Amino acid sequence: MNFFIKKCLKTVSAVLIILCLVSFFSFAEGKNRQGVKDGSSQLICAYSPAKATADEIASAGVKGADMICVTLDATSYDSTGRQLEPTLDSGILLSDAFEALGEGTSLLIKAQGSQKSALYGFLKENGLLGRAVLMLNIKNKELFSWLDTLEEKPLVFSSYKGVVIFNCTSAIKASAQHGAAGIVLKSSNAYSTTFMRSEVKKCVGLRAVIDMTDYKACGKRTDTEAFWDDVAGRGFSVIITSDLDGFLLYRQRSLHARARLASLTQKLSDTDLKATSKITAKNFNYALGQAKQSLSSDCGATLLDERYNSLLTAYENVKSPDGTKGSLTVSKGRVIAAVLVLAGFVAVEYGFEYFKKKKEKERSAQKSKAN
Repeated sequence: MNFFIKKCLKTVSAVLIILCLVSFFSFAEGKNRQGVKDGSSQLICAYSPAKATADEIASAGVKGADMICVTLDATSYDSTGRQLEPTLDSGILLSDAFEALGEGTSLLIKAQGSQKSALYGFLKENGLLGRAVLMLNIKNKELFSWLDTLEEKPLVFSSYKGVVIFNCTSAIKASAQHGAAGIVLKSSNAYSTTFMRSEVKKCVGLRAVIDMTDYKACGKRTDTEAFWDDVAGRGFSVIITSDLDGFLLYRQRSLHARARLASLTQKLSDTDLKATSKITAKNFNYALGQAKQSLSSDCGATLLDERYNSLLTAYENVKSPDGTKGSLTVSKGRVIAAVLVLAGFVAVEYGFEYFKKKKEKERSAQKSKAN
């Protein structure tokens, strides 16, 4: 019965893995987009086009962008002083930008602090609060005070720029307490504590955001795959990029690497190590533990690939004839035994030479007496 249950569990696990892979490949068709509040740690693509036209917004949504960055133009008024509908710096109306959005795609709207109330009013009136994230040029204290006055809060990204770890931690905690969807961490120093994994991990309940289109704000990193991999490994889950096609390919690679490692880890978790030498078993358990740890945290595609190769190599060593208990393994007891055996050989050899010379002397003495 236990054997039957184990077989069923393994079959169910295999089916779930296949379903995950199917879901992964469908994302390229725009069916697997992520929201900033969905609780997932999957990378979110916030595409920042050179010019946010309606066609560009629509095209980006079809390709698979989760969010599209737009910048609000200066507030305009008609001859009677009535405020006109918000427009973008690309020249189109904000309503046209929303109309161009595909299903599941949001606008990441950059605006001045003075525009927050008018922008909020427009979004609320048109039922668009759930399809926009606001990134306001405003101090966190003012942002949080404003949010606290609203009954229905919009999705917002707060921000912190600097290198002081205490201030960064305080900004992260305050952002979570006041309901921010994420926080944009900025520093011109690539090695700043602001970008340390231990600091980014403090973003519990909100997304860690990095703007790769702002060279100085992202620690002078370039908007390329090598640095997407770097910041993803540090725990950033929202990446603002101007290279949509390149980033989507990287995200596909990352998803594939995670699915592949998860499949291998599940398959090898019950590996029988009874006939395996201690050192080989130790290496395998270490590789398996590292793989599980990486799967339970935010990692770049490169690290996931490294974990996969290490685990696979460790497993091959387990199955190799050299990995069995009959093979020689170095241990404290064996080293002592080897030393004692060697000492015994030396003692025997020394004794043999001693008695050999003694016999030769006795023979020489006997010959002298005979003469």
